[in-house]
Amino acid sequence: MKKIGGYGVALALGLLACEGPPNEPSTAALSQSLIVSQELAPSDGMAFDHFCSVAVSGDLALLGAQGRAPHGALYGFARSGASWVQEGSALLPPATTTGFILGEALAISGNTAVAGGDNLAIAYTHQSGGWVQQGEPFVNPVSTGISLFGGALGLEGDTALVASPYSDTLRGRVYVFTRSGTSWSQQPDYLVG
Repeated sequence: MKKIGGYGVALALGLLACEGPPNEPSTAALSQSLIVSQELAPSDGMAFDHFCSVAVSGDLALLGAQGRAPHGALYGFARSGASWVQEGSALLPPATTTGFILGEALAISGNTAVAGGDNLAIAYTHQSGGWVQQGEPFVNPVSTGISLFGGALGLEGDTALVASPYSDTLRGRVYVFTRSGTSWSQQPDYLVG
C-alpha cells in the first residue's frame, strides 16, 4: 500500500486495510497476502473523512469515516466478481442523535453490522444492495460522565457486545444486546473489567 505522509488506521481479517493521508480523502485497499488488489474510495470522499474502522464479512465490507462532517458516516461495499463496488451513498447517523460520531467502531456478522461511536451504537442489516438501520439505536445505559460506550464492538449472529471502557472509574463495562426478529434489547447483565 502506497503511503505518502499517511498512516494506516484499521485492519479487518487481514483482508482490508485503510489509510488516510493528512488533508486528503481516505482510501481503503483490499489485499490478499499484503498485495493490494484494489483501492477503495467513497464516491463523495472529502479531505479529513479519515476511515478509522473496517468490517468485512464474506462479500460485504463497511468502512467507517469518523471525520465525515458533521457526525461521521459509513460506506458499504460489495464484492462483484473480482472487484469491490460501493453500494449507495454514505450512511449517516439519525438526525435525532447529537454528540455522536458514527463509524468509530464496527463489527459485522453475515449481513448484520453494528456501528458505534461516542455513547451510541446502531445496528444495520444488508438488504437489496444496501445497508439499512435495524431497530432503535443502542443507548448508553449510564448517562453521566464519559464512558466511550460504543467505542469497541463485537457481533456474532443475534448477539452484540458494546464496550464502555471508561465506565466504573475506568474499569470498563461490556453490555450485551440481543436481537429478536428486527428488534434489539439490552440484557440485564453486563461484564465489568
